[in-house]
Amino acid sequence: MLPAQDQLGIAPNFAPRMPVIVAAKVFVVLVCLALLALDACRSWDAYNIKLHENEVNASNLVRSLAQHAEDVFIQADTVLVSLTERLENDGIEPARLRRLGTLMQAHVKELPQLHGLFIYDDNGSWLANSLHLIPNKVNNSDRFYFRYHRNHEDRGPYIGAPIVSRSTGEWILTMSRRFNRPDGSFGGVVLATIHMDYFVRFYQTFGIGKQGIIILALNDGTQLAQYPFVEEQVGRNLKDSPPFSQQLLHSLQGTYANNPSSLDGIDRITSYRRPERLPLVAAVSLARHEVLASWWRDAWQSFVMVAVLALLLGAMGLRLAYHISLHIEAEQKLLEVRDDLQGLNRQLESIAMQDGLTGLANRRQFDTMLLNEFNRAMRNQHSLALVMIDVDLFKQYNDVYGHPAGDECLRLIAHSILACQKRPGDLAARYGGEEIAVLLPDTDLEGAHLVAESIRLAISGLAIINPRSPNGIITVSCGVAAIVPEKGASIPMDLLMAADRALYRAKSMGRNQIVSAPEVLAA
Repeated sequence: MLPAQDQLGIAPNFAPRMPVIVAAKVFVVLVCLALLALDACRSWDAYNIKLHENEVNASNLVRSLAQHAEDVFIQADTVLVSLTERLENDGIEPARLRRLGTLMQAHVKELPQLHGLFIYDDNGSWLANSLHLIPNKVNNSDRFYFRYHRNHEDRGPYIGAPIVSRSTGEWILTMSRRFNRPDGSFGGVVLATIHMDYFVRFYQTFGIGKQGIIILALNDGTQLAQYPFVEEQVGRNLKDSPPFSQQLLHSLQGTYANNPSSLDGIDRITSYRRPERLPLVAAVSLARHEVLASWWRDAWQSFVMVAVLALLLGAMGLRLAYHISLHIEAEQKLLEVRDDLQGLNRQLESIAMQDGLTGLANRRQFDTMLLNEFNRAMRNQHSLALVMIDVDLFKQYNDVYGHPAGDECLRLIAHSILACQKRPGDLAARYGGEEIAVLLPDTDLEGAHLVAESIRLAISGLAIINPRSPNGIITVSCGVAAIVPEKGASIPMDLLMAADRALYRAKSMGRNQIVSAPEVLAA
């Protein structure tokens, strides 16, 4: 007779195997839970990575936007400086104003951002402009920029709030300078107007999502340009908004979360930057839900996939391994993208330190190296020399041959200066316009004078014809100064001023020569 277990149809070894089956089920449940937990952690990491990447991208973008805005206004201001100098030196006789009108038309054609150039007398009446005619009975004394210059003796540039052009009816941005009569009294205003649409069209080229915003404003909160363009918001003041008052006014750059935005109630990631030379601030504000849209899509897809894999764990082992390999590949691609972005950032940083026309270092790199070498010279008590070079009668050369020829002339001069640079530690930089600075560490006044002479001779040897020059060719004037900084000195301003004064004296003595500071300075 069979045992009771056999009579019931139960296998004799079932009872011992029950714990193993339960353990296997528990193991499968734990593995499924572990998979879900791991997927949640991965999604959280991807969430943080996504946010960080977009913060970096926004920071890089706003750096480019701030640099672009600064370059646009500085180009306009360079024209204003030239016009102001001509007005104060040559006067406002009709014949000279007609020539200035022709010159202003050329400037407007050359710089696509310029809407127009205008000159007003001390009463606000139009003296000259880049248009082909001067409207009758039009006066600009009511404009805020005119009242500002009339009431302030400040000779620097002034950037005003957006206005509607009286000549074309479009929205424009203004940048102006005051010019004086010979007795120092207010003589009038030189104005450059810039297309607002120039910035809007430039901002359209960046992918910031459907609800992303790019804003260019003044330091006082006055909005200059915005993309997307909303005419009702032109000229509004942002100074009372919490982000502007709490963030933008207290640092040159930064990135912060704005949840939600006081402007439209949308959770945003905002990055801003203020250029150092102008009272501007550029900001990029990205909608958080658009930034994270791809992350949400990937997160839900991953969750569904892991859930299915967990339910079919026994039968889908190979499938699970396949998806894990896809996951590793996706992470590797993310790392590769990150490395590519880092390499691109390094390239952009390198480009940002070089002058695009001449290939020399730009003003930004010069200022950085000047401060570093000044501090090093102070620590070691070594001499630091500076040569300031200015191309003689360069504006007249441009008047004869045009700006493309002038640009080629500057390139040839830059190449000659680089050829005279014998030490890797020396730095030649485009200081501004046709002015070039050569920084010479561990060099005394005599050695700097020899370098300046070799540069002067090399440029004369180019034999670039300049019919407006007494020498018949392009020449340069050089100012040389050297300094041994005293302990505790903080800025190299004495060196810059000494070299600049020496350059001014060289030009006043007839140009095409070198003037050195009388002795080594002690800062």
